[in-house]
Amino acid sequence: MKYNLMFTLRHFFIFYLARCLTAARKGFLGQKQIDFELKSICFCPKSPSLSRHRRERKKVYRNENLMRYLLYIWVFLSCVSKIYSQETISSKIIDENGNGIPFATIGIIEKNFGIVTFEDGSFNLVHKQEYVGDTLVISSLGFKQEKISYDDFLSKKPESILLKETATLLNEIVVLPEKLFFYEMGFKRKKSPNHLGISSPLKGATVAILIENISEPVLIDEIAIVIRKLNMDSVQLRCRIFDVNRETGLPGSDLIDENLIKVSTQKEQELVFKPKKDIWIDHAFFVGFEWVMTKEQFAELQQAKEAFNTDFIDEIIAQHLGYKANVNENKRVQFRDEQGKLIKKVNLTNEQTDILNEKDAASPKLQFKIKMKGTRTYTGSPITGKWSKNSHEALVSVRVGSNTKKQKSDSKKKNKISFGDREIVVAELEDFLTEGMEEESIQGLSMVIFDQNKILYHHLQGNADVENGIPVNKNTIFEAASLSKPLFAYFIMKYVDAGILDLDRPLFEYLPYEDIEHDERYKTITARMVLSHTTGFPNWRDDYDGQLFISFEPGTDYQYSGEGFQYLAKVLAHLLETNDIGLEQVFQEKVAQPLGLKTTKFLQDEKNFSNKAAPYKNGVRVENRYSNDVFGAAFSVHSEAKDFSIWLRALLNNKGLTEDSFTELFKDQFQMEEQGEDSEGASAWTLGFGKYQLGDAVLYGHGGNNYGYTSGFFIDREQKMGAVLFTNADQVSD
Repeated sequence: MKYNLMFTLRHFFIFYLARCLTAARKGFLGQKQIDFELKSICFCPKSPSLSRHRRERKKVYRNENLMRYLLYIWVFLSCVSKIYSQETISSKIIDENGNGIPFATIGIIEKNFGIVTFEDGSFNLVHKQEYVGDTLVISSLGFKQEKISYDDFLSKKPESILLKETATLLNEIVVLPEKLFFYEMGFKRKKSPNHLGISSPLKGATVAILIENISEPVLIDEIAIVIRKLNMDSVQLRCRIFDVNRETGLPGSDLIDENLIKVSTQKEQELVFKPKKDIWIDHAFFVGFEWVMTKEQFAELQQAKEAFNTDFIDEIIAQHLGYKANVNENKRVQFRDEQGKLIKKVNLTNEQTDILNEKDAASPKLQFKIKMKGTRTYTGSPITGKWSKNSHEALVSVRVGSNTKKQKSDSKKKNKISFGDREIVVAELEDFLTEGMEEESIQGLSMVIFDQNKILYHHLQGNADVENGIPVNKNTIFEAASLSKPLFAYFIMKYVDAGILDLDRPLFEYLPYEDIEHDERYKTITARMVLSHTTGFPNWRDDYDGQLFISFEPGTDYQYSGEGFQYLAKVLAHLLETNDIGLEQVFQEKVAQPLGLKTTKFLQDEKNFSNKAAPYKNGVRVENRYSNDVFGAAFSVHSEAKDFSIWLRALLNNKGLTEDSFTELFKDQFQMEEQGEDSEGASAWTLGFGKYQLGDAVLYGHGGNNYGYTSGFFIDREQKMGAVLFTNADQVSD
């Protein structure tokens, strides 16, 4: 059945094709001969009803005539198609005064088509049948976008197209007249053998680089990019600044109405663009670079295209319709599916490769230096809307200026912060922080002040990475160090509420601890003792030749200890029948997700690591000692101020635990009056929190210090307010 169906379809196709060719063949054959041969071709070659004469005649027809006439028709149609498809339409983009608009873009949305006008506003559009039925989109900096039916453009062939002016696109940002501090952001210029190029300016291609880490309004002073390779005497490069499309994260609308164009006349050169107007931006943006051609360069490129016959590429592509095709640097034709997955590679012959190499050498070409690292660079066209992410970063630097005292107009920053009967003057606080950072050589800082309902003030200052010019931003992650301990205490109380863990039952009864089996006193240690630092364990055994010991009878004295928290973490993992990775998963399920924590983690993922601030000690960068292989109940939490404050607000609202557990969590467990300097200012210790007296106020808090990082927080449970601070500095004064 399958054979008969395929056989029928094949002969129906042959018959249909032959009928279509009949009219064209009348000039070569008589009508009777045509009728005879059409009848002959419609029968099965193996049919016994065919006479020997007809079989022989069909064989002669197939071998001598049919292919000849098919070839005639194919050549004829190809010539007509080629002549039609190469029709070039010339026009001009003008303003309301009749002046040509240079470097306007013309394209079709969501298609790989785009061109840029010349200096006088003129352009040449090569017609392709695939554009029929689409819409041309025309835009230029400082002008309203215009849309024209491609079919109308093709039929009317207008001599000019009018664009009307529009207002500047940047939102107004008022900045106080202060002396600005200038610094570089974006990507530093480093030597690299790799490159990122714009192979053809005919499609209006743009290389766009995402500039993030904008924590406050900045003035764009200059933008620089390095040209790696240029095989022509000169090049015109345009710099554009794009907003970030909130839905796609790709380059969006232009943020300026100024054409920033520089001409390079050297093969190795850094181009620097300086806007004439003040450009203040208070959010992430894209810097884009476009190759805009002169008419002479355009003619040179067209001449190079026509001088070399590359029809063999079209023939290969025609054999794999339905896939996206391109020729890579190794002169292989690559085919990809709609998701960009590589499906097949086709090697070219040596002769074909030589033709492409000669064509490339004769064609204008522009390449930028890059480093093969990261995924923040996009290549595409702002007019067509088609962008592809590259696996590399372009070497671009953006020099920006910001107010040294950070008193720029910002609706989110008020002059004063009020909570309860207290008040903070923001300017005084920021002056205090700036002076303290300079005195203590603190590189970066993130701070939040909050009440039980919301964040009252969020302050970001300094650098997350000094060497690479990356400022602290809302996504910067810090090591919270010992702030892990009170958070872990909260986590433990979840299982006290569930009846899985008893605060006063010896941990030995849950899980023996062979590391301290030599001292029987450990069998009396409880979770309450661990959380209030009364186990007698040292802080870390590594400070004592790796030996774990007990300094006093557990529960009778105070000694700050991270070792106790690690023992308790092992007990919890045992009770939950899991490991360190499982503990992190349970923490996310029981604590982080219900509260809405996004970046607060004991074990880190790639996103946290990619946004992590570099560590510094006394202003000098140090090696990060953190290893991501242990659930560090005492030390391993990473977070940022805004996210961490969500948990602190939960404490103010008694959220996530029973009333009895909150009472236990903040009840005095050990009085610190007689501890002297060891008290570190605390009057008592609760389950994971230090208790501090500040005038009439009672504060609960904790500090943290890992190599290269220092942090701290406090909450006032009566006034329902608090603050949290993170830095990437090893030294922070009281």
